[in-house]
Amino acid sequence: MLEKLLLIIVEAALELVPPECRKHPSVVKDAKRRGKTPGEVLLDRSYHHAAMKELRNSHKRGRPDITHFSLLEALGSPLNRKGMLETYVTTIDNYVIYVKPYVRLPKNYDRFKGLVEQLYRKQVITAEDGRELLSIQRKPLRQLLKELSPSTVLLMSE
Repeated sequence: MLEKLLLIIVEAALELVPPECRKHPSVVKDAKRRGKTPGEVLLDRSYHHAAMKELRNSHKRGRPDITHFSLLEALGSPLNRKGMLETYVTTIDNYVIYVKPYVRLPKNYDRFKGLVEQLYRKQVITAEDGRELLSIQRKPLRQLLKELSPSTVLLMSE
């Protein structure tokens, strides 16, 4: 019998706008346009580039689009449809997002961002029938790996 494959997207650029950027005009404008406060909005280089210039590791941050695309591909894969894939996302700010294999993520990028913002706010996203779809916990990658104890770990870098 085959083992499940564990896919962990590491250091995903999914984070709420950090405090040091929340007063920047580009962040304030984007948050206002979306009817949210600056602290409730995902950091997105497309909208917050000017605010991100002084952030530490700014080249690794503000790219939720990459995680969105990666998750759509993974969850739509034959491996996932056969129940042979477990998917996790660790963020650059040490959160782990648990992704259930039956979740259907929005294909629209803005809706995806809204879903992740809601996840940060509520800590769990459930379906109408009560099934958990996504959850988030503050946890370092090492702790997640210890809990999962995979038989093999492959690391890939872009």
